[in-house]
Amino acid sequence: MNDNQLENAAAEPAAENDAPSETTQKGARPIIKFGGSGGVVVAIWKAKSKEGYDYFNVTIDRTYRNDDGKFVTVDSLRDSDLLRTQKLLGQADEWIEQEKAKNRRASAATSASTSR
Repeated sequence: MNDNQLENAAAEPAAENDAPSETTQKGARPIIKFGGSGGVVVAIWKAKSKEGYDYFNVTIDRTYRNDDGKFVTVDSLRDSDLLRTQKLLGQADEWIEQEKAKNRRASAATSASTSR
């Protein structure tokens, strides 16, 4: 998938009203989400290690309407969600690798400019 295809994929920056996952710090937001039909969403969260390095976490959620008509979000998948989720995870992996490459290029450019 090239850069244009990745940008045009079913990805969106995190909305302001997205509720944080239990596995993230309170108030944190995913930096991007990949979703599509079926209610499955793969979200990417940026974090920083104790040593100061950036890394990414990925969460998978599925939203459905219950018998009362209310939307419910769960972290389990149906068997029919597996192929769709695999594709979304592939998109997320490509996005993360592109971000890492951009960070490496930026770091190399910074190192080159400070060593002159």
